[in-house]
Amino acid sequence: MSKNVLFLCIFFLATNGFLAAQNSEIKQYSDPINGYSGVAAAEYIDNYSDELSEYTDKEFDDLMQEYFEEMLGSDGKAIDKISKNNYWLCQQALNEWDLEDGELYLVVCADNMYSTDPFVFLIIIEDSGESFKWWGRAAAITYSE
Repeated sequence: MSKNVLFLCIFFLATNGFLAAQNSEIKQYSDPINGYSGVAAAEYIDNYSDELSEYTDKEFDDLMQEYFEEMLGSDGKAIDKISKNNYWLCQQALNEWDLEDGELYLVVCADNMYSTDPFVFLIIIEDSGESFKWWGRAAAITYSE
């Protein structure tokens, strides 16, 4: 599958079905012992385990950054390091699914349901669902009157 076709598939599925499919409703999560809390939702996109072997890590990183640019425009800021709270929220949202290696998910995390600065992550499942590789952007939602 060519890079452009993969990019278009990801873009179409994520933007048209964004948080509208099964198991993707935004849910509140809380872990008072560790101090983690927030809302999150995960949207399954597809399994790309076969296609991933066609890309170098750099090529796939570039593809994910290009996708974010298309989805969020210049308003989104790339995230180089994920906070413990957001990592935990991603795990909680992904736990709603039966995970397999190579699956691609779009995960949205925020402090609360009304947050205007959510974090958006593209996540590839690894190690039989025990870990994941991520690309993230901090989105900025503005409301115009």
